This record gives sequence, C-alpha cells and structure tokens, in this order.
Amino acid sequence: MNKRITLLLSCFFLCLFTLEAQTPLANGGFEEWRLKEFKCCGRNIDSPWDWGMTENLTGLNYNKFVFRITDTVNVHSGIVSAMLYSDTTYLNHLILIPGILSYGGMADSASTQVTIGPVIQGSGFPINSNPSELSFFMKMNHGEIDTPYYVYLFTKWDSVAQKEDTLAYANVDIPDVVENMNQWVQYTDSIKYTSPGTPDTVRLIFFGGRFGNSSTQGNATYLDDVSFYYPATGLVSLSGAPVLQVYPNPASNQLTIKTGQYKPGNTFHVFDAAGRSIKYVAIETYATNMDISTLVAGEYYYRLSDKSNTLLTQGKFTVVR
Repeated sequence: MNKRITLLLSCFFLCLFTLEAQTPLANGGFEEWRLKEFKCCGRNIDSPWDWGMTENLTGLNYNKFVFRITDTVNVHSGIVSAMLYSDTTYLNHLILIPGILSYGGMADSASTQVTIGPVIQGSGFPINSNPSELSFFMKMNHGEIDTPYYVYLFTKWDSVAQKEDTLAYANVDIPDVVENMNQWVQYTDSIKYTSPGTPDTVRLIFFGGRFGNSSTQGNATYLDDVSFYYPATGLVSLSGAPVLQVYPNPASNQLTIKTGQYKPGNTFHVFDAAGRSIKYVAIETYATNMDISTLVAGEYYYRLSDKSNTLLTQGKFTVVR
C-alpha cells in the first residue's frame, strides 16, 4: 500500500509527477545523481538518486530549485552537495517556492484549482531499526532572512488494523543565524519517539526556506552528509550502512579509513587493549591510509572524533602477523 506523509502547502497550480526510488542506495552525501535521464513537462532534470525534489512538483514553471554542486567551497565532504534554491515561478513572479528534497521520493496531488494548491507527499524509504538521532550538515547563503526546516516521520504498518502507526514525528525550524551564515554547520536532532516498536518506513523532507515570500528569491541552502546515529554503532547512512569504513579487517600492514560523511580535520585514534592511545591520523580526504606495520598481532580499538574531541563513532579491528 502506498504510504505517504502529507504536508498542506499554499501554492499554485502544479502538474502531477511521482518519483519513486530507483535503487536501494541511501545517497545521504548526494554523491550519486541521475544526469538528465528523465523529463517533467518537457524539461531535463538532474536528480539525486533516492531523493525526490521540487522539480518533481513544479513542472509548469520552467525553473530550477535543486542543483548538483561540485565546487570545493560549497561541498562539505566527498565531491558533491545539493543546493536548495529559492525562486519565484515562471508563471507568477510573486509566488516563491524553496528547494525541497524528500528522502525516498515526492509527488503532489493533482489540483485543478489555482487557490489552495497541492499536497506534498513523501513516499518514504524502508527502515528496520530505531536510530536515536538525525544528523546533517547545512550551509546557508541567504541575502534575506529565511527559515529552512525539515520534517521526519517514522511509521510502522499495522496489518490487523490496515493502517500506519506513527512512532516518531517532528517538524523543526532552522532559523537564520548571522554567525552561521556562509559556513558549514552540523545539526543533530534526537528522534522523538512517541510510541514503542520498530519502524518499517521513514520519511524525511528538507525545505530550503519558507513558501510565498518573493523577497527571499536567490537564497541558497546547501545540504550534505545526512545520517542517522545509533548508540551502539555511531553514525550510519540513511539506509543503515556504516558511514565509517575501516578495512581490511583483519589487517597486517595498512589500514584504510573511508569517512566521506565527516568534515576534513577529524581525527582517527587507535587504542590497544589496555586503552592506551598508540596511533592517530588526521582525516583530510575521503579515504585515508594508516601504516600499522609496527603493531603487534592482536585486537585494537579505534575512535573517530571531531576537532573538539567529541566522539563521532568507534569500533575495533584485528592485526594479524
């Protein structure tokens, strides 16, 4: 059964277009994009895999609201980020729409009225776990004050009652803060569970700003590295796969640390069984190699921390000789 979250928005007449996830990739770092593989209302659209976006809703205005960004200044990690751009519509320059990204897919209900307008719907993505936190990086370049926001919903299908049960929900504003403007800021939010159980679907929608205020035209909100946090395993991607990859394991001479979800400058520490710090390396690239040829055989523990020494994730590996 099609499961959807609906957010009522005051907009204008839009065409109906439904985007379904094409692959099981989480793509929380927005590294994978469809490059002009499909059209809506005659327009080519670049779209991040596993995410629906504003263009899937507003096919009549011939504007672009979500951009694939590859310059080093506006990418948090990896080589790509997503820019959510606020713009007025082609048909009515007084109506402003922000860039929107919806995890799993997005569509609007068909509306023949030019009054109240459509309902935005997130089709959701499968999940079988209870993350404790949502984490993402955002950078705002706003000429006018605006308020980006996000909505998440975790649900579980009740096969007896034939309905979805809501396990967690939040609608969170991210007000403009002058001190945070034009720089990457990490945002974390505890998942607010209201009912017990393990969800089977998650819906997550990011809005680059508010609707309707034409003075915010040209505001850009950059989004990167969206992850969930689990107390037992640390940060993981939206699909539940570990964000930090440490391999090979077991290892003998060299360890590779793959950490594309983290900001360069974090530190990877290695500890022995007694808890003594014996090696560390600064994380400056997507993949970092560490020489472990001098370590004796045995089990070792690692910790990834940020520049304030806050723990991001941890684990262990084995050295064999």
